[in-house]
Amino acid sequence: MIESAPGVYRLNINAHAGAQSLASALHARRFSLQDPRGDASRAAILLRAGEGRVDGAGEPMELAAPCLAWVPIQAGHFLRLAAGASGELLTLSDMLVKDAIGQSAESIHLRVVNDRSVVVNAIEPTATLAEVAHSFAAIGREVRRDERGSWNYLTAHVALILVHCWRLSGFEDVARQGFDSHSALLVRFRHLVETHFRERWRIVDYARGPGRLARPPP
Repeated sequence: MIESAPGVYRLNINAHAGAQSLASALHARRFSLQDPRGDASRAAILLRAGEGRVDGAGEPMELAAPCLAWVPIQAGHFLRLAAGASGELLTLSDMLVKDAIGQSAESIHLRVVNDRSVVVNAIEPTATLAEVAHSFAAIGREVRRDERGSWNYLTAHVALILVHCWRLSGFEDVARQGFDSHSALLVRFRHLVETHFRERWRIVDYARGPGRLARPPP
């Protein structure tokens, strides 16, 4: 939301979002996930053709097109593309992603996705792939424009990418089957503490505030 982002950040979108088109080549290539222009904490990858791998920190992640990946960036992380592979790479700041997720109760599931590495290979159906590709392209265009309203525009499309990660990864089904009220309560409490700890909220504030902690009826 644009109101939550200080003007200095809105005036320098490139410090919060980077977009790179990865054209196919006759040889393998390597791309750092750490954006030297800003404070990137997350990478979103859309692999349109070929194969790739996220490596350099933690367990390697194999990518097979059409593929969507969401990666919490660590030092040394890089994307390696095989010959002939192509796609798009987005690097996103923590502030931009948190604004995209928002503070509603429904944002809990997106926060879970944001904290994990997500790889969805062989995306189906084709319509879903087109929707994901649209958001990647829209972010790329907006980063180059950097106009009034860019912050709102970018957060909207980052949120859409996170929703697709949530649905395609199976987290949505897991949430329906096993995310009980107690687990939801704990996640919601963590979210409220992170959001309001500087405001010195009391216990009663957490219980009555937005996204309150009242346990749902059985």
